[in-house]
Amino acid sequence: MASNRLAQIPEPCRTAALWILRVFVGAVFIISGWAKCIDLHGFCLKIGEYLTAMGVNLPPELILIGATGLATLEFVTGVMLATGCLRRMAVWTAAAFMAVMLPLTLWIAIADPVSDCGCFGDLLLLSNNATFIKNVFITAGVALLWIYNRKRPGLFPAPVQWLVIVLSWAYPLYIGYAGYQTQPLVDFRPFRVGTELFAESDEEAGKYVYTRDGEERSFGLDELPDSTWTFVSAEESMKETASLTVYSADGEDVTEEFAELLAESPRTLLLVVSDPETQFMTRAHYLQELKEFLEGGDVQMYALVGASGASFDRWRRLTRPNFPSYSAEDTALKMLVRGAAGVVYLHEGQIMWKSTLGALSADLPYSESDAAELMDSFEPIDSGGPIMWLSVIYLAGMLAVYLLGQSPKMLGRLKQLSVRAKKFAKVEEKP
Repeated sequence: MASNRLAQIPEPCRTAALWILRVFVGAVFIISGWAKCIDLHGFCLKIGEYLTAMGVNLPPELILIGATGLATLEFVTGVMLATGCLRRMAVWTAAAFMAVMLPLTLWIAIADPVSDCGCFGDLLLLSNNATFIKNVFITAGVALLWIYNRKRPGLFPAPVQWLVIVLSWAYPLYIGYAGYQTQPLVDFRPFRVGTELFAESDEEAGKYVYTRDGEERSFGLDELPDSTWTFVSAEESMKETASLTVYSADGEDVTEEFAELLAESPRTLLLVVSDPETQFMTRAHYLQELKEFLEGGDVQMYALVGASGASFDRWRRLTRPNFPSYSAEDTALKMLVRGAAGVVYLHEGQIMWKSTLGALSADLPYSESDAAELMDSFEPIDSGGPIMWLSVIYLAGMLAVYLLGQSPKMLGRLKQLSVRAKKFAKVEEKP
């Protein structure tokens, strides 16, 4: 009965419906994989949260390999679905993804072991319940594609589909590699380039729901109602807010003093060590030389270390920094700059650029250039230029592959036009 009803639907409508489904499901996979590849550091941290909740401990190198493979495969799967390439394999791969993600997100919706699933990285933060509902719809879409996807051809002819797959592997792998070595090419975190490090956030952390006479209303913390209203619940915002607390060596909160210090300094380089256990001996002599080079150009240097107490003292004892060092929460430092150790360059407290420590040139402390001019000349990798050009190159490559696939048809049509033109010319020549 259902098949008879489907047969009554006009062919163009069925084709259009299938393409809409392909593009919709494929776009979700593409965006999700792209957002993870942009910030592989963050994706590794999220996987670490999952593994900790499950009581599993894996080496960081293995987590990085798995994160890179999963994010890239998710992107490629989305491209295959959206363009109709390798129609059978694309649906099988998407179904394998959802066979894992649907029960996994059901578990996090019930048990709440992590704050958010990390499906779209920091690009879009969803609650655990919203993530599960989203995956129910995506699973239903994949199920429909399992039935109907092979009944319509794709955008690219079969002989050139392997080129589509190669391009779609190379693009996310490169942006993942570039972002992991330096910083994400697009920064969706609160401490973006151009923001004040200690600026007060205008966003409210949450809303508080009250009721009166059957009416429910949400209020901010600074606008709570009078006693005639009855408290119902608190709505926490899913958006991250920029919050960084700085402590001295003896554990005293010195955030305000440190913020004033940065605001008064024309130029400052912050060494940010979110994981001191893996960094305490890394490039220690390099940091000493870098401090002396910067000091000659009136650039101040400080350290923020994600440790306190004995761990903080141990890091200072082993590293022996010749610049002031402060303690901060490692979670906030990981939001500030990616990598176990990174640097943040500020101008009067405003973030100008960020980088991992390992990405800095080994010759930087020995440069003959003026330190201030040299540091000012660095371009932030998340300025928008690198990711734009990489995306343009990828899309141009896809367009070239499409035209290559269409070339036999185009040549055939040109040949037909040529034959018709010759016939028309002969007719015109006859008296």
